[in-house]
Amino acid sequence: MKHALAERNEAIRNGIDVPEMDYVLEQSLMMRTEGTVIQMPYGLHIITFPSKGHLFRGEIQNYHKSIPSLNRMLKDGMSNKEKELIRVIAHLRKRQFGRLIWKINVVPYWEAEISDINFDALAQHYGLATHLMDLTNDFKAALFFATCKYVPETDSYRPLTQGVDKSEDAQFGYIFHTPDWTIDFLNGGGTEWSFKHLYNTDPVNAACAERRFFLQSGDVDGLAFQIGYQPLQRCDHQSAYVYPMRNGRSLQSNWRFEKMRFRQSVEISQQVYQMMDEGKKIFPNEGVTELHDYIERIKHSVTFSMDELHEVYEDDGVKKALFPTFDTLKTALIGYATSDGMISIQNKPIEYDVPQKLLDTVNSHYDGKICWKRSVV
Repeated sequence: MKHALAERNEAIRNGIDVPEMDYVLEQSLMMRTEGTVIQMPYGLHIITFPSKGHLFRGEIQNYHKSIPSLNRMLKDGMSNKEKELIRVIAHLRKRQFGRLIWKINVVPYWEAEISDINFDALAQHYGLATHLMDLTNDFKAALFFATCKYVPETDSYRPLTQGVDKSEDAQFGYIFHTPDWTIDFLNGGGTEWSFKHLYNTDPVNAACAERRFFLQSGDVDGLAFQIGYQPLQRCDHQSAYVYPMRNGRSLQSNWRFEKMRFRQSVEISQQVYQMMDEGKKIFPNEGVTELHDYIERIKHSVTFSMDELHEVYEDDGVKKALFPTFDTLKTALIGYATSDGMISIQNKPIEYDVPQKLLDTVNSHYDGKICWKRSVV
């Protein structure tokens, strides 16, 4: 389909009269073409990378219930208000993460000159709690995550070097797989949702098409979204998607995914690790690991600014039925006890003072370099 659209555009450029295409088909062809700038239903514009027809997720053992990190923080017995406060705290930390990476020269440049930045997806990929699950359209990337062990202290992966853990759950690695037409917003999975919410012409339901949708609010649960090219390189190197699951079932109980398992071994893990250039093919040397200590602090932050709270209240889909005004949210949040301490809100901005020498090191991975590619349609 990509070649068909390219040939059509070439014919138009050469002055050849071509028949009109069905609007919906033309839009579908455009969205599936690498380098196309499109708007996602949650408002952001992205630069697309190629679709490969399938989506995968790799897990190194049987986790029984694969759900997003933020879902795991919401316990049975919590009130809806308390759950919403925990979500707000996660969004506040995401906002601080965004301000931290804004110090990297390429980030403000990207938003000013190239495209929008998906801070929700970047926060997910750099370890902050979200309602998003990682998927990929690259089987090799999924196999890497299914055979190599995560080392949180260094935010990196290593192969298995000793005998496989004897516990039953660790004996097998798992690959979740689905054809992308089942859930991929750009490749058929979003068709029914789009016509219901974006292209609705029924006057009775017209307000539905006008409402604002949020990536983590449950509005788009069950759809997979390309992250696209972003200023930080990890997402596109992993051919990464996010799959919102605020209200969704675990992947194990999701009929759209088939579950495949294989017996773990040191030999397989070492082979995959080397095949992926010791992880460099999906974890490029992008400099963000230099900020690891700052990101870890943000993951446990309990002090936030008034501006950050205003941004979350207006732009992150806070349930207004639970907190009808900003002041009701602020009052409930101040003094709320978490495992990291009591929440406080201050008037002045929260600053993470990164030494200039460290910033120079991070920026050296980007300044003056082409860190993304775009196909010309």
